[in-house]
Amino acid sequence: MAVILQTPRMVVREFELADAVALQRICGDRRTMRHVGDGSTLGLARCEEWIRVSLRDYAGKGHGAWAVFVQGDAEMAGYAGIVSAARRADPELIYAFRPQYWRQGLAGELIPALLEHGFSVCRLPRLVAVVAPANIASCRAVERAGMNCAGEEIQPDGSTMLIYAIEAPETT
Repeated sequence: MAVILQTPRMVVREFELADAVALQRICGDRRTMRHVGDGSTLGLARCEEWIRVSLRDYAGKGHGAWAVFVQGDAEMAGYAGIVSAARRADPELIYAFRPQYWRQGLAGELIPALLEHGFSVCRLPRLVAVVAPANIASCRAVERAGMNCAGEEIQPDGSTMLIYAIEAPETT
């Protein structure tokens, strides 16, 4: 299990197949998933497949979805990553935390670290984040990290999502 990045309060590492039950605890929670994708919860089989896809992405793309742990806590606090969506050219920044970790500033600490990793380690030219307009906390968190609203996207279920984007900083 490779550590991807660390922040003052978190460790982000690659998923292992053994993480499926912990991931399902996160993705099976309706409160956590209400602003993720179409709002559906995920069962254990979907979480296992998601981890398998992530393992392939690490090898093929150098990035994917990762497990997030708050330092000192043994249980997975959430997930985060840089993933590719079939309907979008730019890699997408994703994250979600279990409800007991909300309102602690973790997203505000994590998002800049993910952006830095995406630009400096993965050498990506641009990153996006897809955020539900009702998820005010996430909108503010990505904006504080320097991402700007680049438009809206209508989802297959008819809901509207905001697309935030940021270009890699120019290096000299």
